[in-house]
Amino acid sequence: MIIPDGEMDNLKLLFSYLKTYWITASLLGYMVVSTTMLSMTSIDLTIPCVIRYCTGEKCYGCGLTTASMHLLRLDLQSAFEANPLIFILLPWLIFLIVRHWITFKKSNPAKVTGAN
Repeated sequence: MIIPDGEMDNLKLLFSYLKTYWITASLLGYMVVSTTMLSMTSIDLTIPCVIRYCTGEKCYGCGLTTASMHLLRLDLQSAFEANPLIFILLPWLIFLIVRHWITFKKSNPAKVTGAN
């Protein structure tokens, strides 16, 4: 399989990004994989809420995993009932990731043009 130069440059840039920010990428990947596994199967690898575990009271983040699972199933009503904050946090998180990627891409022009 032959990959065109432009796509190869983008792959190199992506691997450079993941190598530079591997901790953040690993945590985000873990969250996505564990939530998807819980949504599609009964395997629960998610991290429990420490505040709820210690105090018995729900925090503002409680229900975000449940809301994410409902969003994966496209059940907006149940997602809102689990935690309405998901509709603010998810677009904000996507915006931050895209903005960070664009900033990284602009700061590494040699890797984009293939002059590396």
